[in-house]
Amino acid sequence: TERCKAIANEIATQVCLAIGQLPNDAVASAISQAILGGADAQEVGLAEMIAESLLCQVGLANPFLDMTLAEGLDPLVIDQDAPLLMVACGLALRQPR
Repeated sequence: TERCKAIANEIATQVCLAIGQLPNDAVASAISQAILGGADAQEVGLAEMIAESLLCQVGLANPFLDMTLAEGLDPLVIDQDAPLLMVACGLALRQPR
């Protein structure tokens, strides 16, 4: 839909602006891959727009990629929800100080 394209375009624009704030062009041009996570990561067309803008590969984050899943868990559901669970997984892995 047009709304989805507009959202994806705005996110892609913001990513490019953020990359432009890096200390020098050498760092920005050295980016070879971007990993998307969070609620908007699966927005239709977003990965393609960012890949086109940054000229690099773009994938969806999956913190469960090489993990053995417990019996009864549907791997398709886990794969679908994986980008949404990046922050939760990161917080769960923190070490107390």
